[in-house]
Amino acid sequence: MSDLRTVLIAVGQLAEGDTLDVLVADGFRMVVTNVDCTSGEAAFTPALGLEDLVSGGTWLMLQTSGILTTSVQWSGRQAFDVGSGFRLNAHRNGWDYRITGWLLTLP
Repeated sequence: MSDLRTVLIAVGQLAEGDTLDVLVADGFRMVVTNVDCTSGEAAFTPALGLEDLVSGGTWLMLQTSGILTTSVQWSGRQAFDVGSGFRLNAHRNGWDYRITGWLLTLP
């Protein structure tokens, strides 16, 4: 049976146009369960994308109004195998983020 434990996958800040790759370590499978983000005032709608590193596809796009500092959340399940992961992409405006989930040890 796999050892299941909760982890904080990523926490930090991204400036507009920055990206951050989160890779699955050898011997593990990663499951993202919660994404909490905040973006401030902006001339255009702030947007943060979460993209699959293998396919390049966007699996989540978060946006705020840009009028005031606003937080957005996502809750669900998105799994990643060894050798894969995801990219945070601050398309418009800067973002604070916290991404939590699970790591499963592979047998």
